[in-house]
Amino acid sequence: MSIEMLLVGQQWNIPLLCALILIVIGYILLFIKKRLTINTKSQPILLIFSLCLFYLTIGSPLSAISHFNFSFHMIQMSIVYFIIPPLFIRSSPKLHVRTRNSFLGIQIRLNMKLLTISALLLFAILFFLYHLPVVMQFIFKYPMIRIPYLVALFILAFFMWWPLASTKAKIYFDQKQKRKFVLLSAMILMPACMIFIISALFNGMHHPFLNHVITQLCIPPTVEQTSVVPFSFDTRIDQGIAGFSMLGIHKIGLKLSTHLNKHCS
Repeated sequence: MSIEMLLVGQQWNIPLLCALILIVIGYILLFIKKRLTINTKSQPILLIFSLCLFYLTIGSPLSAISHFNFSFHMIQMSIVYFIIPPLFIRSSPKLHVRTRNSFLGIQIRLNMKLLTISALLLFAILFFLYHLPVVMQFIFKYPMIRIPYLVALFILAFFMWWPLASTKAKIYFDQKQKRKFVLLSAMILMPACMIFIISALFNGMHHPFLNHVITQLCIPPTVEQTSVVPFSFDTRIDQGIAGFSMLGIHKIGLKLSTHLNKHCS
């Protein structure tokens, strides 16, 4: 039994694929009808790339592999929350905010800052709680809780990355404020990574993904872990890799947002 059997056994998420195709079609139609304008030619490319990456990460059979160990899971989660949102935000058409007076304009600016900082703080708290072993096991046992929880994290991630990835953000955040936001983002997301890194220095946490009930939520019963991943990680090493992977991919997301703003404006 090999990884090919997993890819055949697991169904592709066709409804999600259709939804993403509709987004691309809508984007094209609005552009043809001149209902939206793009800042650069790279924006449509970034849109398609971000949607393809999202589908491969969430909707393809490859997503099942992330449930075999912490490091694979953290890489998947980090791509979904730290790479895809800034790419998608940067691919979005230019939005125009019109205000009738300066007072309303000031209120909007204050609200945008409060909204993004609040989203960052809430995301960090929920993301930290999600990776506590007890909370993770509980969430994975109940899809009615797990799916809304992950969707909420994904929505918060867009607000969290908006000040750094959106061209419109310069109205509300100057360069100094953006640097502070980057520092704040790195600091408050650190605890979620440190759960795994600190645990790796001790005896390691119980591995919730290897729980028989939880694993069968995403993996066919006929597929064994060693059939898909022909090597096994020591629990401590696995958790160490998971923590450092999150730190690294988050750093890549920050660099990516800065690069896109500099070279795609």
